[in-house]
Amino acid sequence: MIRINLLPFRAARKQENVRQQISVFGLSFLLLLALLYLGNTFLSRSVSAMQSEKAHVEAELKKKEGIANEVRSMQEHLKMVQVRIDAINVLRAGRDYPVHLLDDITGLVVPKRMWLTSLDNTPQNLEITGFAIDNNTVAQFLKNLETYGAKDNRFSSVDLMQVVKSRRGGTYSELKEFRIICQKPAPAPTAEAAPKPPKK
Repeated sequence: MIRINLLPFRAARKQENVRQQISVFGLSFLLLLALLYLGNTFLSRSVSAMQSEKAHVEAELKKKEGIANEVRSMQEHLKMVQVRIDAINVLRAGRDYPVHLLDDITGLVVPKRMWLTSLDNTPQNLEITGFAIDNNTVAQFLKNLETYGAKDNRFSSVDLMQVVKSRRGGTYSELKEFRIICQKPAPAPTAEAAPKPPKK
């Protein structure tokens, strides 16, 4: 009977298995290192790209903030210019108004029967003083003022405050000295000043 010693074969096989396991572990470790390196590289590049994008966005934001500040400054300047233009327009309209008013009132005077001595114009009323030959002339002038005031709602009322004999040179004369007040209508409330309707 032939006997075969299998111990050397088993030992060689065991050593081969150990070598294979060591090789697999080594390769797995190297693969893990390679994966970690690639992952770290990818993350580093992603972080760098994000930081670069962040810096670009911050630079664009600063640029746009500068543009926004310039726009705000220009808007403020335009508001100031508009305020000055409005003030100039008001002054221009106010400059022409007394001339037109004097011309209009002079046109209402009864020719050769009366004359005016003063016109006192305020935002609330117009006070007129003068002399007339008689009461009928004063009445005619009042009627002319009422007709003129009714046009475009210039006056809300025309009131004869006083009519007396004129005292000139220390003696009374036949002339009638009068004082008339023409009340102006109150200005219409603006949209901001108008009362708001109650909430339901």
